[in-house]
Formats: sequence, structure tokens, C-alpha cells
Amino acid sequence: MRITHLSGGPMKPFAPQSGVGVLAPMQLDARETLPLVDEQGTRIVCLKGQLWITQHHDPRDIILQPGESFVLDKPGLAIVFALQPALFTRAPVVADLAA
Repeated sequence: MRITHLSGGPMKPFAPQSGVGVLAPMQLDARETLPLVDEQGTRIVCLKGQLWITQHHDPRDIILQPGESFVLDKPGLAIVFALQPALFTRAPVVADLAA
């Protein structure tokens, strides 16, 4: 995964968590977009293809490859754009109950 403009960010390799709250995989054709509104705290997991994610008032450009994920960390509009045909899931982040 790559971030342009700023370094750092809440991106991690994807490690499945018993499927809690995971929505069915979604497919986007190349250059197709999916707008998400007020989904702060949602993890986007790229399963196939390549995704570009941008969030309102965020200078970062997030690029996800298969196996990578990103947690939306801004309120408001986020855009998921398929740079090539892509398959991905989105799910709410589950807090670590052991903490």
C-alpha cells in the first residue's frame, strides 16, 4: 500500500477477525467509484485488484493492493475508486476487548 502527500496512517495488513460485522465482498469495475458517507471506523480490505481511497479534508491518497487494508479515520465523505477491477470488503473495526 502507498500513501502519497503524507506518511503514516492507520493502514495495516489484513488479519481476519472471525468475520464479525464483515459485509459481503463488493466488486468494482476499473474506474468505478463507491461513495461512503460517515463511515469513520470502517475497515476497507482489498482482496483483488487495486483501490484508491480519499477522504474529505484529508490530503492523503491511499492506495491498497490485495491483502492490504485501511481504516477510514475521517467523518464525512470517503471515495473508494477502483484503479483496476477490484474485489474488497468493508467492516466496522472491532475494539480489542482484552485491552
